[in-house]
Amino acid sequence: MFDSGLKVIKAADLMDAFKANYMAGADKYRTLDRDATICVDEHSQGAAADFDDEQSRPEIDRGQFGTC
Repeated sequence: MFDSGLKVIKAADLMDAFKANYMAGADKYRTLDRDATICVDEHSQGAAADFDDEQSRPEIDRGQFGTC
């Protein structure tokens, strides 16, 4: 059983297609309080997706992934 979508993608030998089509930065989020003060801002970290990190959450449009 797989506990990560990335593991399934690797097992299906689709990683190259996934990397070519994933949405860089789509996994990042920003949290604001009720006064619109930024509390958490992953966008400012600027790190690229690490496909070997189990905590990595790269995103891909389902329609685009269907063409892989």
